[in-house]
Amino acid sequence: MVTAANDPEPRLAASLILIDHSFKAEPKLLLGRRHANHVFLPGKFVFPGGRSEPEDAKMTALGTLAPQAARRLSQPATGNAIAAPEALALTAIRELFEETGMLLGDRSELAVSAPPDTTWAQFAAAQVIPDLNKLHYVARALTPPGYPRRFDTHFFAADAKDISATKEDAVNDGSELVELRWVTVAELARLDILPVTYFIALELAHRLAAGLGHDLPVPYFYAQDDRWIRAEV
Repeated sequence: MVTAANDPEPRLAASLILIDHSFKAEPKLLLGRRHANHVFLPGKFVFPGGRSEPEDAKMTALGTLAPQAARRLSQPATGNAIAAPEALALTAIRELFEETGMLLGDRSELAVSAPPDTTWAQFAAAQVIPDLNKLHYVARALTPPGYPRRFDTHFFAADAKDISATKEDAVNDGSELVELRWVTVAELARLDILPVTYFIALELAHRLAAGLGHDLPVPYFYAQDDRWIRAEV
Protein backbone atom coordinates (compact mmCIF):
# COMPACT_ATOMS: atom_id res chain seq x y z
CA MET A 1 0.00 0.00 0.00
CA VAL A 2 1.22 3.49 -0.81
CA THR A 3 1.97 5.62 2.25
CA ALA A 4 0.91 9.21 2.81
CA ALA A 5 4.48 10.37 2.31
CA ASN A 6 4.60 9.24 -1.32
CA ASP A 7 0.90 9.41 -2.14
CA PRO A 8 0.48 10.17 -5.87
CA GLU A 9 -1.17 13.39 -7.03
CA PRO A 10 -4.70 12.73 -8.31
CA ARG A 11 -4.97 12.83 -12.11
CA LEU A 12 -7.91 14.33 -13.95
CA ALA A 13 -10.22 11.61 -15.30
CA ALA A 14 -13.72 11.06 -16.64
CA SER A 15 -16.17 8.19 -16.67
CA LEU A 16 -19.30 7.49 -18.69
CA ILE A 17 -22.25 5.63 -17.17
CA LEU A 18 -24.51 4.11 -19.81
CA ILE A 19 -28.18 3.70 -18.91
CA ASP A 20 -30.40 1.12 -20.62
CA HIS A 21 -34.09 1.91 -20.27
CA SER A 22 -35.28 -1.05 -22.33
CA PHE A 23 -35.73 -3.37 -19.35
CA LYS A 24 -39.29 -3.60 -18.01
CA ALA A 25 -38.59 -3.34 -14.29
CA GLU A 26 -36.04 -0.53 -13.94
CA PRO A 27 -33.06 0.95 -15.79
CA LYS A 28 -29.80 -0.95 -15.88
CA LEU A 29 -26.28 0.50 -15.75
CA LEU A 30 -23.18 -0.76 -17.56
CA LEU A 31 -20.18 -1.82 -15.50
CA GLY A 32 -17.03 -3.65 -16.47
CA ARG A 33 -14.71 -5.93 -14.52
CA ARG A 34 -11.09 -4.82 -14.56
CA HIS A 35 -8.33 -7.26 -15.43
CA ALA A 36 -6.96 -9.09 -12.39
CA ASN A 37 -3.39 -8.06 -13.28
CA HIS A 38 -4.04 -4.31 -13.12
CA VAL A 39 -2.19 -2.34 -10.45
CA PHE A 40 -5.22 -0.13 -9.86
CA LEU A 41 -8.45 -1.82 -8.68
CA PRO A 42 -7.67 -5.34 -10.00
CA GLY A 43 -10.77 -7.45 -10.53
CA LYS A 44 -13.17 -4.69 -9.44
CA PHE A 45 -16.32 -3.79 -11.35
CA VAL A 46 -16.25 -0.13 -12.36
CA PHE A 47 -17.94 2.34 -14.66
CA PRO A 48 -15.85 2.69 -17.86
CA GLY A 49 -13.46 5.63 -17.63
CA GLY A 50 -9.90 6.85 -17.41
CA ARG A 51 -7.55 9.81 -17.38
CA SER A 52 -7.85 12.85 -19.58
CA GLU A 53 -5.47 13.14 -22.55
CA PRO A 54 -4.38 16.24 -24.55
CA GLU A 55 -5.91 14.90 -27.80
CA ASP A 56 -9.40 15.02 -26.25
CA ALA A 57 -9.42 18.80 -26.67
CA LYS A 58 -8.72 18.44 -30.40
CA MET A 59 -11.65 16.22 -31.35
CA THR A 60 -14.65 17.45 -33.32
CA ALA A 61 -17.90 17.30 -31.36
CA LEU A 62 -21.54 18.01 -32.04
CA GLY A 63 -23.45 20.24 -29.67
CA THR A 64 -22.18 21.50 -26.35
CA LEU A 65 -22.41 20.51 -22.72
CA ALA A 66 -25.43 21.78 -20.84
CA PRO A 67 -24.59 25.24 -19.43
CA GLN A 68 -25.22 23.98 -15.89
CA ALA A 69 -22.65 21.22 -16.35
CA ALA A 70 -20.05 23.52 -17.89
CA ARG A 71 -20.51 25.99 -15.05
CA ARG A 72 -20.17 23.36 -12.32
CA LEU A 73 -17.01 21.99 -13.92
CA SER A 74 -15.36 25.36 -14.45
CA GLN A 75 -16.60 27.03 -11.22
CA PRO A 76 -17.20 24.24 -8.70
CA ALA A 77 -18.31 24.93 -5.15
CA THR A 78 -16.02 22.09 -4.00
CA GLY A 79 -12.92 20.63 -5.65
CA ASN A 80 -10.62 21.91 -8.38
CA ALA A 81 -11.88 23.84 -11.39
CA ILE A 82 -11.68 22.28 -14.85
CA ALA A 83 -10.20 24.52 -17.52
CA ALA A 84 -11.73 22.67 -20.47
CA PRO A 85 -15.07 21.07 -19.48
CA GLU A 86 -15.99 19.91 -22.99
CA ALA A 87 -12.60 18.24 -23.47
CA LEU A 88 -13.21 16.34 -20.24
CA ALA A 89 -16.63 15.22 -21.49
CA LEU A 90 -14.90 13.93 -24.62
CA THR A 91 -12.51 12.00 -22.37
CA ALA A 92 -15.51 10.09 -21.01
CA ILE A 93 -16.71 9.24 -24.53
CA ARG A 94 -13.24 8.14 -25.65
CA GLU A 95 -12.68 5.98 -22.58
CA LEU A 96 -16.05 4.29 -23.06
CA PHE A 97 -14.98 3.28 -26.56
CA GLU A 98 -11.50 2.15 -25.54
CA GLU A 99 -12.84 -0.06 -22.76
CA THR A 100 -16.09 -1.36 -24.29
CA GLY A 101 -15.88 -0.78 -28.06
CA MET A 102 -19.01 1.42 -27.96
CA LEU A 103 -19.04 4.68 -29.93
CA LEU A 104 -21.41 7.26 -28.49
CA GLY A 105 -22.51 9.97 -30.89
CA ASP A 106 -24.20 10.50 -34.24
CA ARG A 107 -23.39 8.90 -37.55
CA SER A 108 -22.54 11.59 -40.09
CA GLU A 109 -21.11 11.86 -43.57
CA LEU A 110 -19.57 15.20 -42.60
CA ALA A 111 -15.80 15.32 -42.42
CA VAL A 112 -14.63 14.61 -38.88
CA SER A 113 -11.55 16.43 -37.66
CA ALA A 114 -9.86 13.86 -35.46
CA PRO A 115 -6.29 13.92 -34.10
CA PRO A 116 -4.29 11.43 -36.22
CA ASP A 117 -2.78 8.33 -34.65
CA THR A 118 -5.15 8.49 -31.69
CA THR A 119 -8.28 6.62 -30.62
CA TRP A 120 -10.32 9.44 -32.15
CA ALA A 121 -9.22 8.36 -35.62
CA GLN A 122 -11.44 5.29 -35.16
CA PHE A 123 -14.44 7.54 -34.61
CA ALA A 124 -13.63 9.31 -37.87
CA ALA A 125 -13.25 5.99 -39.69
CA ALA A 126 -16.65 4.87 -38.39
CA GLN A 127 -18.16 8.28 -39.29
CA VAL A 128 -19.36 8.81 -35.75
CA ILE A 129 -19.16 12.29 -34.21
CA PRO A 130 -19.44 12.57 -30.41
CA ASP A 131 -22.48 14.60 -29.32
CA LEU A 132 -21.99 16.43 -26.02
CA ASN A 133 -25.70 17.27 -25.84
CA LYS A 134 -26.30 13.63 -24.94
CA LEU A 135 -24.29 13.82 -21.71
CA HIS A 136 -25.43 14.59 -18.17
CA TYR A 137 -22.88 15.54 -15.50
CA VAL A 138 -23.91 13.40 -12.51
CA ALA A 139 -21.06 13.00 -9.98
CA ARG A 140 -17.45 13.59 -9.02
CA ALA A 141 -15.21 11.36 -6.87
CA LEU A 142 -11.65 11.56 -5.59
CA THR A 143 -9.65 8.35 -5.11
CA PRO A 144 -8.72 8.09 -1.40
CA PRO A 145 -5.11 8.38 -0.25
CA GLY A 146 -3.16 5.14 -0.07
CA TYR A 147 -3.90 3.81 -3.56
CA PRO A 148 -1.06 3.27 -6.07
CA ARG A 149 -2.90 5.61 -8.46
CA ARG A 150 -5.34 8.37 -7.67
CA PHE A 151 -7.89 10.11 -9.88
CA ASP A 152 -10.14 13.13 -9.67
CA THR A 153 -12.93 11.56 -11.70
CA HIS A 154 -15.97 13.28 -13.17
CA PHE A 155 -18.91 11.02 -14.01
CA PHE A 156 -21.20 11.63 -16.96
CA ALA A 157 -24.30 9.64 -17.89
CA ALA A 158 -25.87 8.90 -21.28
CA ASP A 159 -28.63 6.77 -22.73
CA ALA A 160 -27.53 3.47 -24.25
CA LYS A 161 -29.71 4.18 -27.30
CA ASP A 162 -27.21 6.87 -28.29
CA ILE A 163 -24.54 4.25 -29.06
CA SER A 164 -24.16 4.45 -32.84
CA ALA A 165 -21.70 1.60 -33.39
CA THR A 166 -19.79 -1.07 -31.49
CA LYS A 167 -16.36 -2.49 -32.22
CA GLU A 168 -16.44 -6.27 -32.00
CA ASP A 169 -14.19 -8.14 -29.57
CA ALA A 170 -13.18 -4.99 -27.68
CA VAL A 171 -13.73 -6.85 -24.40
CA ASN A 172 -11.71 -10.03 -24.00
CA ASP A 173 -9.39 -11.86 -21.60
CA GLY A 174 -6.50 -9.52 -22.42
CA SER A 175 -8.31 -6.17 -22.46
CA GLU A 176 -8.58 -3.59 -19.69
CA LEU A 177 -12.14 -4.69 -18.96
CA VAL A 178 -12.54 -8.44 -19.27
CA GLU A 179 -16.31 -8.57 -18.75
CA LEU A 180 -19.30 -6.24 -19.13
CA ARG A 181 -22.53 -6.44 -17.16
CA TRP A 182 -25.81 -4.53 -17.23
CA VAL A 183 -27.18 -4.35 -13.69
CA THR A 184 -29.83 -2.53 -11.67
CA VAL A 185 -28.76 -0.59 -8.60
CA ALA A 186 -30.12 -3.42 -6.43
CA GLU A 187 -27.99 -5.96 -8.32
CA LEU A 188 -24.79 -4.00 -7.65
CA ALA A 189 -24.50 -5.71 -4.27
CA ARG A 190 -23.63 -8.97 -6.06
CA LEU A 191 -20.56 -7.43 -7.68
CA ASP A 192 -17.10 -6.67 -6.34
CA ILE A 193 -17.25 -2.86 -6.32
CA LEU A 194 -15.92 0.06 -4.32
CA PRO A 195 -18.36 1.75 -1.91
CA VAL A 196 -18.22 4.95 -3.95
CA THR A 197 -19.42 3.07 -7.06
CA TYR A 198 -22.58 2.14 -5.18
CA PHE A 199 -22.98 5.69 -3.85
CA ILE A 200 -22.79 7.13 -7.36
CA ALA A 201 -25.22 4.53 -8.76
CA LEU A 202 -27.70 5.28 -5.99
CA GLU A 203 -27.42 9.03 -6.63
CA LEU A 204 -28.00 8.40 -10.33
CA ALA A 205 -31.10 6.34 -9.55
CA HIS A 206 -32.51 9.25 -7.53
CA ARG A 207 -31.59 11.59 -10.37
CA LEU A 208 -33.40 9.42 -12.91
CA ALA A 209 -36.48 9.32 -10.71
CA ALA A 210 -36.41 13.13 -10.60
CA GLY A 211 -36.21 13.41 -14.39
CA LEU A 212 -32.41 13.62 -14.89
CA GLY A 213 -32.54 17.40 -15.10
CA HIS A 214 -29.35 19.39 -15.52
CA ASP A 215 -30.30 21.64 -12.58
CA LEU A 216 -30.19 18.81 -10.04
CA PRO A 217 -27.31 18.82 -7.49
CA VAL A 218 -24.09 17.04 -8.47
CA PRO A 219 -22.55 15.04 -5.57
CA TYR A 220 -18.83 15.06 -4.84
CA PHE A 221 -17.42 12.10 -2.88
CA TYR A 222 -14.06 12.09 -1.11
CA ALA A 223 -12.58 10.13 1.78
CA GLN A 224 -11.70 11.56 5.16
CA ASP A 225 -10.59 9.58 8.21
CA ASP A 226 -11.47 6.29 6.50
CA ARG A 227 -15.03 7.32 5.68
CA TRP A 228 -16.68 8.74 2.60
CA ILE A 229 -17.90 12.33 2.67
CA ARG A 230 -20.61 13.66 0.37
CA ALA A 231 -20.43 17.29 -0.69
CA GLU A 232 -21.79 19.00 -3.81
CA VAL A 233 -19.93 20.39 -6.80
